[in-house]
Amino acid sequence: MKRLFFISCVLCSIAVHSQEMVDLSGLWECSVGDSLNYKDYVELPGLHQAQGTIWYKKSVYVPQSWKNEHVTIFLERPYHETTVFVNGEKILHQMSLSTPHQCDLTRWLKPGQRNTITVCVDNGIEKWNGIIGRMELRAQPKELYIEKVRIQPDLGFGRVHLSLDIGGPFSWDRFHDYNNYYTIAVVKDGDDPSKAIVHRWSFGEPHIEYNFDFPDSVYLWHELHPQLYRIGISLGDDYYETTFGMCRFAAYDRQLYINGHQIGMRGTVENTRFWETGNPPMSVEEWENNFAKYKEYGLNCVCFPSYCPPEAAFMAADKLGLYLQVEVPSGSVEESKRIIDTFGHHPSLMMLTVNSESAGDWEETMKKYDNTKIYNLRIPTIAIGDSVNYKQEIERNLRSKDGVGFLLSSFDDVREKISASDWIEYCSPIVVLAKFPKTDYSNKDTLVVPVEVYNAMYGSPQNVRCSYYLADADQQVLSGGIISGGDIPVGKNIDIGTVRYPLNKITKPTKLTLTITIAGQLKNHWDFWVHPEEEESPDDGEILKTN
Repeated sequence: MKRLFFISCVLCSIAVHSQEMVDLSGLWECSVGDSLNYKDYVELPGLHQAQGTIWYKKSVYVPQSWKNEHVTIFLERPYHETTVFVNGEKILHQMSLSTPHQCDLTRWLKPGQRNTITVCVDNGIEKWNGIIGRMELRAQPKELYIEKVRIQPDLGFGRVHLSLDIGGPFSWDRFHDYNNYYTIAVVKDGDDPSKAIVHRWSFGEPHIEYNFDFPDSVYLWHELHPQLYRIGISLGDDYYETTFGMCRFAAYDRQLYINGHQIGMRGTVENTRFWETGNPPMSVEEWENNFAKYKEYGLNCVCFPSYCPPEAAFMAADKLGLYLQVEVPSGSVEESKRIIDTFGHHPSLMMLTVNSESAGDWEETMKKYDNTKIYNLRIPTIAIGDSVNYKQEIERNLRSKDGVGFLLSSFDDVREKISASDWIEYCSPIVVLAKFPKTDYSNKDTLVVPVEVYNAMYGSPQNVRCSYYLADADQQVLSGGIISGGDIPVGKNIDIGTVRYPLNKITKPTKLTLTITIAGQLKNHWDFWVHPEEEESPDDGEILKTN
């Protein structure tokens, strides 16, 4: 990561340690099954179609300068159970399909020599085996290093709660050598480093709990203004940097809220693009490209069923303003806590769910662990099919008082059928909704259509004019005017008036279109049909009328 904060002398005496790294990507020897027989080579990171156990072995030179360094191995996304060996000695066994596998190799590595690293990956009965994402050896100062950082926003007090775990030979004699202080700097992402807020604090224990207070107003993160902060932590010669967002999600009274403002989910299920290959995108750029398409269609939520995306997905969603729902693959509390510890500082991680019988106990446990997220919330899915009227289904959902939103079961099908310009008429933060009692009228009827607004805009537009016009199939305007003017509060079923128009001037079967605009920019439209009634015959015989 860029050492954004500490380039400038404005940030005083914070020391910078550039974390050293050895890249492990490339060719690895490969042996399939329990009997070790290294005959083939494979490229890692990468996945292979094979069930059970695969052994990967590589000879790696460890720099002589790492003699006094704390060294860990970092495997971003193994599939999904690993056992790590160094020079033939078993080091650690890990199991997770959601978070990176990491372990301390310091005692077993021989600096200045080539070392043999072996990783056994067991995918059970799954289709894919291997490791994707970053694969690295990482070095930190052995005497004193940052082992773990957890960041939780606390909007009530305008601060960030930090939990820091410190590694190294922990003794006061050694601490005095390092002038036992740690320094924290926070700045709005994109701002000049000289604007950073800097705190310097002493410590005396290997675990630190610290509240970082903002002296002024706090920039909040949400879908329309995804404002991030960048934080840097310096400890001795070690350094940590990441981004986070100040936000809090909540669910009560059958609605969702972010930072105290009611919101609605307009989302899709992300389950089609990479299951055939088993290899999801691992770069921020790829995820930004994917997510930008969702934003173009007015969506604000992406659900990952039985899957947790990699770090790059959260970083892209943070930047673009998307809410992510992750379903814990194993459903265990331990895996859930690992996800929160690893990705919880990303504001885009909004919802965590499980699909198990003990969901109630799991939910209560996780709320105590981190109350800034929403747990075990199910968003209804709109199924895909040729007979589905997306507009009708989505508008029905937006009018539902108790609904929290919707998920599309497939976004690709939507893009093939409907343009973004048409779609966002009924899938946006603000949508105007006409409550047609029917779609077929007689010319003896009077069109009476109540109009309301769905507003999940994170604010109330002021002095907004709502207008309508009624046109025939030839785009000839039959009627138009202002429905209402004024403020539009946040919420659902916001009544803004009624459209009335007598249909007695329609003399032939006609399709009409009602278009309603908000502030001359946002619009929505509906087609309906008018059929003139036949006049009664002058004969005295009975007339049978059929529809």
